[in-house]
Amino acid sequence: MAFKIAFVAAALWFVFSKIDGKSVFETIRNANPLVIVASVVMFALSKVVAAFRLKYLFDAINVGMGYKLNLKLYWLCMFYNTFLPGGIGGDGYKVWWIQKFTNVNTKKVLGAVLLDRGSGLHAIVILALALTFFIPYAMPMQQWYFTLIPVAYIALWFVVVAFFPNYKGEFFRISGLSLIVQIGQVLTAFFVLLAFGVEMNFLSYLLVFLISSIAIIIPVSIGGVGLRELVFFYGSQWFGLHTETSIALALTIYFVTVIVNFSGVYFFIKTPQYDGTNMKEEQSETLLS
Repeated sequence: MAFKIAFVAAALWFVFSKIDGKSVFETIRNANPLVIVASVVMFALSKVVAAFRLKYLFDAINVGMGYKLNLKLYWLCMFYNTFLPGGIGGDGYKVWWIQKFTNVNTKKVLGAVLLDRGSGLHAIVILALALTFFIPYAMPMQQWYFTLIPVAYIALWFVVVAFFPNYKGEFFRISGLSLIVQIGQVLTAFFVLLAFGVEMNFLSYLLVFLISSIAIIIPVSIGGVGLRELVFFYGSQWFGLHTETSIALALTIYFVTVIVNFSGVYFFIKTPQYDGTNMKEEQSETLLS
């Protein structure tokens, strides 16, 4: 943990030593509050869809969790993910919590959580590849990136068949929901840009946002702080974007995430419990009290 705190501090110091920090905070302070609220709502809606995605994966292995209970558990784990390195603490809690109340095989539960994460990452890659087709060329052979999209879907299908066979029947639904989730988060960033009064280079900003969403998976930070700012700093230089606006976007996205995720503190105080109405009949006799 000491290393991660040091990394966050060093990354933020490096970024802010290279930019006009006052301009960054002025951009955030002058943002349209109503549009920022819209970004918060959009992010929350994307998380609701993500909870549905995980629910269908759990259904495939007969976890027997109702929609309401699943959403409560998902929101609680979002709260954990905000403050733990790499956003993986909540995933571990999901596995532990389900094992506490059901007799579903641990490997199957872990597989559902991993596929949930993996499908989200896959959707980010798909959207990033799609966006490269519409921005000015800035990368080698960029005109060919769009053609990698069907290859990526074929690759995901083979991964599911080879390593997660229990979920083959959910492939199209899960991959579709993952796209909706990530589109919702791209729209979150888009609303933030609108709130800042940005009038050009939207797609380039959004592409850097998607790249940063991949980067923050690396467990060297806390809640992605520092990593996202580094990606936006270098991404703004690569794509010719306004650096201070890019860093303001990175910080605001983090604040939006914290606002939505922290609402899960309610379920930290009042932990979700099986109440007997959210269980499938074949599991009801094996649930622990």
